[in-house]
Amino acid sequence: MEKFAVRKMVLDDLEQVLAIEKDAFPDLFPPTSFRSELKRSRAEYFVAYAIKDIEK
Repeated sequence: MEKFAVRKMVLDDLEQVLAIEKDAFPDLFPPTSFRSELKRSRAEYFVAYAIKDIEK
């Protein structure tokens, strides 16, 4: 079973997030908006990612 975790988004996540955004909402939120928002200290975005089970 695949598990997921959540963490704060960082600039290194931007390329993958933009690919998802483009597929989901092609006419919304240009890339510069994410960059600007991530650089502002009051803005926070979160990403969910798959983690693999560690077998014992």
